[in-house]
Amino acid sequence: MALAAAKVAAHAVEERLFREFFGNVWTIAAVPSDRSRPALLLAVDSDLRILGADRTARMLFGLDDDRLNRGVPLSAIFDYDRSAFRRNQEEDIPARFSGEDAEEWHVLITPPLCGWSAGCSPAEVAIHSRPRISILHDVQLPEPAPEMRGGLPPMRTQRICEYIASNLGQTIRLETL
Repeated sequence: MALAAAKVAAHAVEERLFREFFGNVWTIAAVPSDRSRPALLLAVDSDLRILGADRTARMLFGLDDDRLNRGVPLSAIFDYDRSAFRRNQEEDIPARFSGEDAEEWHVLITPPLCGWSAGCSPAEVAIHSRPRISILHDVQLPEPAPEMRGGLPPMRTQRICEYIASNLGQTIRLETL
């Protein structure tokens, strides 16, 4: 029992340090809905490219420093609704993501800490960096979107949008998309 308590405490400390270090970007805490794997943490920038990953995410998705430095889009790992990242609020955003194998993940998205570079009070940093992984299964998630008929799959649409955004200065032909 003491070992289990020590593991929980160690994970909480790891999460707090991760959230403090990546306080100026989006932080994602995710766990499979069936709890088949441990929870993980990702940090993504405003272009939704993964900047950081905790030990669990690194092992699960093969993310090493070299791959992260080259840039890994979040869409390479998860299928998700981009609108969750467009909300302009300081509160956590509960969501559902799908993995490559259609596995459902419970997700809690934490927006960047506003004014991080301008200097926040220690209380604001402490609240922003508090551990949340332990509450992932208790968070009220939005209902899944109704199945859409026709059109491109969401993951492909996302990749096309990312391609367009990264190549705005060039002529983009329909055949390329």
